Amino acid sequence: MRGRWARAAAVYAALGLVWWASVELIYQAVGCEDWGCLVTLLGSQAAISAAVLVGAGYLLRLVNVARAAATGWLAAVLVALVLLGQWVLPVWTDTVPDSVSAVVAFGLSGAAAAVVTERGLPGWLRVLVLLVVGAAVPLTLAWVLATGNG
Repeated sequence: MRGRWARAAAVYAALGLVWWASVELIYQAVGCEDWGCLVTLLGSQAAISAAVLVGAGYLLRLVNVARAAATGWLAAVLVALVLLGQWVLPVWTDTVPDSVSAVVAFGLSGAAAAVVTERGLPGWLRVLVLLVVGAAVPLTLAWVLATGNG
């Protein structure tokens, strides 16, 4: 059980680093200095994100993660939620390098998805994990608004 969670977290952490490096390369290649290249940049980033997240299911199968498809889909949703939160809330990227932030976001999303899709776990534990991950963005937003840090 825990081995499955660790394998899913490791796969997604590695994919987080690949995703970050790919997005950085595209950003440097496009050389975006004004709004004219925004469509190209966002389209490229969306294509990279889709390719990485679709490839995750295959990689999960390679490392023998049971229920790889369900884990992959849920992790993709969690990664999108966390990355959206990072873009919306500047406090997350100011204190931590973007590469570390991407690795942690992807790794925790993979581990959380593996826990939630685990067979035999009580339903309350699955709900608790989803609530904790889902509450991260609103809680961080509340902290930023309350303290003015960001």
